[in-house]
Amino acid sequence: MKNDRKGTAYVVAQIVLIGAYLLAWGKGAFEIPNALSWIAVAGFIFGLALMALAAMQLNKNLSPFPTPRKQSRLITSGAYKYVRHPIYTGLSLAAFAWAIERGNSIQLSLATLLAGLLHFKAIHEEKLLIEVFEDYPDYQSKTGRLMPRLF
Repeated sequence: MKNDRKGTAYVVAQIVLIGAYLLAWGKGAFEIPNALSWIAVAGFIFGLALMALAAMQLNKNLSPFPTPRKQSRLITSGAYKYVRHPIYTGLSLAAFAWAIERGNSIQLSLATLLAGLLHFKAIHEEKLLIEVFEDYPDYQSKTGRLMPRLF
């Protein structure tokens, strides 16, 4: 596969957004009810757990870049049975949940930008996966990109 400049740009933008998110630490502009705080903490933990599980399931296929690694295989079980990009889903969920828990409007804005970026990165990645895995279109038709298909 040729040099994927667009994929590299997505990774750089992702690193910049995550860095900015982490630098915007601290309590922010809004207060939330105690019950919502606990829900946000649970969402944060679930997001981190989903990312870790999906990364372990990818094993040697794991890469921050959208281009599939040489000798990789398509993973369609575990977390990948429910969503095609569970690491992106987990990262987005964790970022939103933590920003809400902290009441940090800057982090909430950055989480929104990050989720948008990951959506477009996933679309780009899927174009590359279709070139490598002939059964990817069938997998796409059965599995949600970032959220599980309910029907």
